[in-house]
Amino acid sequence: MLTPWRTGDLHEPRLYGETNAAHIHQHHADYIRSSAMVSTEISQLPLDAVVAALEIARDAGLTAILDVDIPRSDAVKALGSEADFERALQLADYLKPSKIAVTEITGESDAVAAAGILREKYNSKAVIITDGEIGCAIASDELTGRIPAYALKANDTTGAGDAFLGGLIAGLHYRLNWTDTLKLANACGAACCELIGATPDPAESRKRVFELYDGAPFNCEEFKTSNAGTGGSPYDNAVSFFLTTAIDEMGKLRERIGNEQYFLQAANLIAQVESRGGRVHVTGVGKPEYVSGYISALLSSTGTPAYFLHGTECVHGSAGQVAPGDLVIVISNSGETAEMKSTVTALKRNGAVIIGVSGKPDSWLAQQSDEFLYAGVDCEGSPLNFEPRASILAEIYVLAGLSVVLQARKGVTRADYNAWHPGGSIGKATSELKPLPSKGGS
Repeated sequence: MLTPWRTGDLHEPRLYGETNAAHIHQHHADYIRSSAMVSTEISQLPLDAVVAALEIARDAGLTAILDVDIPRSDAVKALGSEADFERALQLADYLKPSKIAVTEITGESDAVAAAGILREKYNSKAVIITDGEIGCAIASDELTGRIPAYALKANDTTGAGDAFLGGLIAGLHYRLNWTDTLKLANACGAACCELIGATPDPAESRKRVFELYDGAPFNCEEFKTSNAGTGGSPYDNAVSFFLTTAIDEMGKLRERIGNEQYFLQAANLIAQVESRGGRVHVTGVGKPEYVSGYISALLSSTGTPAYFLHGTECVHGSAGQVAPGDLVIVISNSGETAEMKSTVTALKRNGAVIIGVSGKPDSWLAQQSDEFLYAGVDCEGSPLNFEPRASILAEIYVLAGLSVVLQARKGVTRADYNAWHPGGSIGKATSELKPLPSKGGS
């Protein structure tokens, strides 16, 4: 199920204005096809991207739900063309427009009447309209009418529409009749309104939803943490989820880094250490240990001699390879690992300069570092979200960026690189006189 509030999906905030139809086809098509149900919205995503997602869903035979959150006039003005707006509504199986959006389209202020007009116009299976404290209205083959809202004190309506949509999707998933589906959706929206802010505790909110819900009982699975797929197993759609998540996480990291200015302080510190005769070492504990081996080799082959330092052996004698005034790049996703703390403490006691690389800018490692590089992700893209996958890519991504800055400063030539890497296909290629590829990659 692809939903608008899901991390790393079609509506991730940094992508609002950048995502287009081509981006959807290139980066999200496989993930959409692997879903059980597709939900997107007309709100902030460009209309051609919305159409692309719905077309992929239609071609794959998937049920599609469209949340029309803003009026057509605003959508066309800010997000795309009238034709794309119309096409999106035609492609969706189920429409959930806001009251203001449907009133502009139909000219009808009564929600039930407007739902019927919209359903006939776009040949939808059902049109569901939220109508605030009144409840919701629906037009479908099975039911046309209103389902009243639950009586309660609303403390904050933030996220209520999304919560209602979640209940609607759940009702469709469990094949409830329309009356019970909308009771469930109303209960989800109501439970959200009782909370301050839009970040509920899943277990407590689920409990509250079923306290409010007065429809027919059904077998609803307990809440499970699963980032990978849409079924009962965390391994459902796991590959597609990882591939999509990895791209999205690197994109977010790219936005945070910006450009080479991000690396300047770390690069300057390395230059200062080298100018005094100091050396560069790279270390890490666990999976970052393997990253440190690669990065030390990459730096050495691009003009910055660097040495791998074993993260745990450091406190068993290997700290002797680091002389006072040397610089050590320390990699740790959490920045809190006990073995890493022991290593850094020993290195600093012996006069080492530290560049920390971590996904936690407020971590112990960040506080102990002379310079710090952020390499964090929100989601690993792994079935259990513990296995280091995207975070390892982030560490490599950031340190490879630093290596480019260092290499550029030293003006490494093809001949230099061949001298350090004379073997293999690269050695052969760098020994031949061929034009270097352009910055555009052609």
